[in-house]
Amino acid sequence: GVTLGGMADPRPTRGRVSARFLWRLSVAILLGAVALELSLRALLFVWPVEGLRRAGLYSARWSTAREALAWEFADPAAHRPIAHHPLLGWTHSRFDGATLAHLGEASIGARRPILLLGDSFAACVTERKDCFEGLVERSELGRRYRLLNYGVPAYGLDQIYLLLRSILPRFEERDPIVIVSLLVEADLDRAALDFFQWPKPHLDVDEKGALVPGPAVPPSAEAWIEEHGLGVTSYAWAWLSGALGLRSSEDGPGHRERVRRLTPALLKAIRDECEGRGLDYAIVVFQGQKVLRDPSFVPRWQPLLLGELERLGMPYELTAGDLLESGGSLEELFVSRGPARRHYTAAGNRAVFPALRRAIERCAGE
Repeated sequence: GVTLGGMADPRPTRGRVSARFLWRLSVAILLGAVALELSLRALLFVWPVEGLRRAGLYSARWSTAREALAWEFADPAAHRPIAHHPLLGWTHSRFDGATLAHLGEASIGARRPILLLGDSFAACVTERKDCFEGLVERSELGRRYRLLNYGVPAYGLDQIYLLLRSILPRFEERDPIVIVSLLVEADLDRAALDFFQWPKPHLDVDEKGALVPGPAVPPSAEAWIEEHGLGVTSYAWAWLSGALGLRSSEDGPGHRERVRRLTPALLKAIRDECEGRGLDYAIVVFQGQKVLRDPSFVPRWQPLLLGELERLGMPYELTAGDLLESGGSLEELFVSRGPARRHYTAAGNRAVFPALRRAIERCAGE
């Protein structure tokens, strides 16, 4: 400091004041951040505050963290009973969870079986008589074909492929028609996640573009979370970054790249499974209710999906045109409330049935 008469000026210099202030400010910010993080965790997990226990506050829509948090935050009484499967993640009551034998096999008789695979849009939220097996049975197709519905709610394209690969040996000698359906707005995204409502398979792609199988699916959500965690390092930062628009509300880290890697590999694997066995097959692309609100709407992964189907020479049918041509309203074709909302009603199933019929007739050479 400046000296007066050979003695040091007791007043600190501006540089020392600034350094001390910044150090104290940094400590205060750090302690405040820690306090905020601990307080938020307490309100999430010790003394739960319902308004804070929303997965979307701390994670992107398409992320494993979102799904694991949603399961953790849900009322345990609301958790659905899950028929766990170590390869597929879960199965459906329409077929045996161990052998994958379909309960409708005895009714095939001399008819040619049709195997329909997909998610809840294939499985339907309606009564079975109004689902696709009932529509085939009551149509002129029912005299020659028997549709066995292997649709499973919440499946991604990865699980659809794994189920296909598992059941084809069972039916191969009966020369089935294979219809692989998917909801373009969701099933490619789901394939990139390791947890979607429940632990699910993890497939990867090697440097040659081939699928690489992952480990067995953990037997419970609790076991998965114990092994992998909830995927959030700091709840305070996750909440703040979302509130400030610093975090994507749509995709988790690396999600889009994973979809772009997995989709071509999964489609090629489906093609190879069917063509390698000499089976007739087709893809049916279901589309959701947004197309009725805006006929020009194109789901974000549709160009990727259709481009790969064309590149691989895989036959496919789209349902968007059928929905629009049906003349049905949004309320008539889609469930508007409850757990099944946004799914096809019985009228919605009938509206898209022409696409399924075209796929069947294409496979049969009609």
